[in-house]
Amino acid sequence: MRSLGVAAGVVLWAPSDAYFSYYNSPHIGHENGAAVDIYPAHASWDAPGFSPVDGVVCRIKKMTMGRSRGFPSAEHDYGVGITPDGLEDKIVRILHCKPDLVVGDRVGRGDAIGAILRSRYFNYWTGPHYHVELMDATNFERASQSYPIRTEILFNEVDVSGGIDAEIGCEVSEITNDYMVVFPNSAFYASSDDLSGHLCTDRNHNSLGIVDAGYPHYSHGGVIGFRKQHVKEGLVCFRGRELGVLDVVGEACSRFRMSSSAQVMVQDVPLRGISFFIYPKSYVSRGRVPLVLIPNQRGGFSNDFGCGNTFALTL
Repeated sequence: MRSLGVAAGVVLWAPSDAYFSYYNSPHIGHENGAAVDIYPAHASWDAPGFSPVDGVVCRIKKMTMGRSRGFPSAEHDYGVGITPDGLEDKIVRILHCKPDLVVGDRVGRGDAIGAILRSRYFNYWTGPHYHVELMDATNFERASQSYPIRTEILFNEVDVSGGIDAEIGCEVSEITNDYMVVFPNSAFYASSDDLSGHLCTDRNHNSLGIVDAGYPHYSHGGVIGFRKQHVKEGLVCFRGRELGVLDVVGEACSRFRMSSSAQVMVQDVPLRGISFFIYPKSYVSRGRVPLVLIPNQRGGFSNDFGCGNTFALTL
């Protein structure tokens, strides 16, 4: 298991082979740096989500969702509440898992709690994951009241051999109806222990940390492993192109507001955007960190690309 950070004194854990995100979601908890989405290595719907703490199941809420959004989805979502050991006034809330547990069951960190479901709260490009946040026990249904997560991730290795060209050569690794996973042909990443992600910089190319964002389709993003002493001004850039402007500066995790003029293109065709995550190094291939590209509409990539194809991604 891997610690993803501390919220109000509670350490939140995830499988060490999962990738994750604090800011790549429109949900208010992510905008506030107070939630984390965990994407298990099985990458499958109906496969397990896992408890982030030791504790006792204290709440289960079944939520009826609205009409289908044009992709296969479950009829209901669930909120599972766990009281962490020794903290009766706190509750860890886990979303997007159909629980195999009942109130009163005891769980340890890493125990399976239920099957990950495809929620209608998602967008079509959202992969299998579960959402974790900590709040006061009285605030189980108030996402805006979750506690900020303080990470201890600090990058200690940077590779900028990819340069800052606006065009990025990419090789296709995976295609679905919902997204395409590619590997840039040149490196531009930051690493921390066994974690890696795409490097962001300021305007002067000083390294800031790992990009954690849905660019430009969400209003905000994050910088993880943040080096506060490197900040000379507020811009956050990726390969020399502006992503946004810092508006909440923390010690190891900071938020930026997305640039309104941003656009991403493949072969002169506009995309909805790019998803940036924090990855274990098992996801890195020949020094390359994955990028997830999102078509403007579901199925938009299926007829134009195949695994192993290469093309230029333009920012």
